[in-house]
Amino acid sequence: MITAEELKKFRLPLWEQLPDIDLYMDQVLSLIGKYFGSFADTPEDVTTASMINNYVKAKVVPPPKKKKYDREHLSYFMMIFVFKRVLSINQIGGLFSALQKDMTVEEIYSAFRIGLENAFGYVCATLSGEPSEIRSDGIPLTLKSAADAYANTVMLEILLSEQKAETEKPEEN
Repeated sequence: MITAEELKKFRLPLWEQLPDIDLYMDQVLSLIGKYFGSFADTPEDVTTASMINNYVKAKVVPPPKKKKYDREHLSYFMMIFVFKRVLSINQIGGLFSALQKDMTVEEIYSAFRIGLENAFGYVCATLSGEPSEIRSDGIPLTLKSAADAYANTVMLEILLSEQKAETEKPEEN
């Protein structure tokens, strides 16, 4: 598992730094593992060929072209790795669909990358600012973090539900 020191240094590649050539499945797995391997206990906890095939089957990501994956696929897979800890695959697909109404995949990935780095920055600042496990308000940091994670997941589910309702609303003439 990742350490606080490793988390401080964690950076996802900019869109332009993602490979601009199409990759085969084993290359995709290797690249995703390179970025997220320290977040998992085993390489299979990051992603597997079966998982990627399921994302395609569920239409969360477009199918590969001649068994090769491009920059867009890579960005989807990196976002899915993060999102699957708090959302179902159907929710992730709904999130991508809603975002793609106003943004390109490049814009979504870039916003995701910045958002994740900002969130990790907050986590690192919180961890480095705590001399002990107990915060000044008397709540153990582990308990507060678990409660925050749940509350943020609930907020995300509400936002996704509202987005879905908005996109399913009949257009007014």
